[in-house]
Amino acid sequence: MAISFVQSNGNFSSSSVSTLSATFSSNVTAGNLLVIAIGFVGASTTVSSVTDTLGNTYSRAVGPTIDTNVNYTIYTYYTTSSSTGSNTVTVNSSASGTFFRVLVHEYSGVNTLDVVSGATASNGTIDSGSKTTYHADELIFGWGSSAGGTLLTGPGTGFTQRESQGSEITEDKIVSATGSYDASYPADTTSWACQMATFYQAAGTVYRLWPQTDGPTTAQNDMTDYTLAVEIKVSQACNLTSV
Repeated sequence: MAISFVQSNGNFSSSSVSTLSATFSSNVTAGNLLVIAIGFVGASTTVSSVTDTLGNTYSRAVGPTIDTNVNYTIYTYYTTSSSTGSNTVTVNSSASGTFFRVLVHEYSGVNTLDVVSGATASNGTIDSGSKTTYHADELIFGWGSSAGGTLLTGPGTGFTQRESQGSEITEDKIVSATGSYDASYPADTTSWACQMATFYQAAGTVYRLWPQTDGPTTAQNDMTDYTLAVEIKVSQACNLTSV
């Protein structure tokens, strides 16, 4: 099955809140990928849960990526929908934050996370940083935020804009060959944060061994870092077993 964009929607609150929901405009389909872009002001505030009315379990792809100039924090979460039906996604944060955004996306023909990246800077071209994909056919999902001095004016070259909430934009593109990819947006005169997550279609169940919740506060580490962490944990488990 070819990778296809199905639908997207979003919600925004300028007030200080700790919970925000966004509803898909149409029923989501079982087996499709759901990608959730989240943002709010609060450098020490974290996402405490992502749930939906269909009972899906969400995983963190990348984040927190923090624009420390304004303490705007962004995350990307995802799941494969277990059932078909109307769906509202609710995000809870550890503390109230302003300019809370929840942007929901559905894709068909793709179900598994591959590689991620995240970056911030005080100005210049908005770019997540590049990573090399491991599968030929992949979805490249981008999520960018600007401090607001110059609002994001559109998606990066080759990307299609999906949701725009003020100075934040989600984008995507579909590729058919492995290579080095990044998410990018036109240059900005103010600080920004940007993330990329890539996804492919796995034939069976994929068990991820590296912990999605680890990583620095400004950008997610790559697979090499997580593999090392897992090797240490396995070694510790073996030592305990041999006692």
